Amino acid sequence: MRILVVEDSKMVSRVMRHLLTQELNCEVDVAPDMHSAKALLAEHDYFVAITDLNLPDAQEGEIVKFVLAKQIPCIVLTGSWDAEQRARLL
Repeated sequence: MRILVVEDSKMVSRVMRHLLTQELNCEVDVAPDMHSAKALLAEHDYFVAITDLNLPDAQEGEIVKFVLAKQIPCIVLTGSWDAEQRARLL
């Protein structure tokens, strides 16, 4: 099983990689931006992607649409949340 983490915070991505590797015993790839995520998605098949909603090169949640278009389940992380945004993502 392989998981993609798309997160621009080095600290958050390190913690996530450690926890996922230890708890699920799986391979974890980390991409700090959408460009890097696209490259990894072209190389590997993923069980799930855990993505930050706002990335340096995709600040409007474009990564979510891209991941879902690849038929990969997506867990979205964000520091701000409101009902309208939630409805749009669902």
